[in-house]
Amino acid sequence: MNRESEARLLEFCVRQHQNFEPAAWADFDAVSREELACTVLFLAGVDWYGREAELSLQADQLASGSRGHFSALASRTQFDCGRFSNMLRRELDHAASSS
Repeated sequence: MNRESEARLLEFCVRQHQNFEPAAWADFDAVSREELACTVLFLAGVDWYGREAELSLQADQLASGSRGHFSALASRTQFDCGRFSNMLRRELDHAASSS
C-alpha cells in the first residue's frame, strides 16, 4: 500500500466512523479491492473502531474468502497494521475534538 492509498483510506475510515454506511464500502474505489478488504478486516479485528460484525460481512463482499486470511492479504498489500492503527486513531481523536 502506498502513502496515497493509505491517506485515502484514512480519510474514508474517519468519515465512516462518524457516519457508517455499509454500501459506501462497496462503492469506494479510490484504492484496490484487496487494499480495502485488508483495511476492513483490520478494522473488524480491533475493538476501538466499532462495527466489527458489519465490517466482517463487508470483507467477504469485497474479496470473497478473505475472512481468516488477513495475514496473507496484509502481506500482499503491504498493509502496515501499526502505522495504520496509530494514524487512524490520531485522525479519529482529531475529528472528535474538532466536533
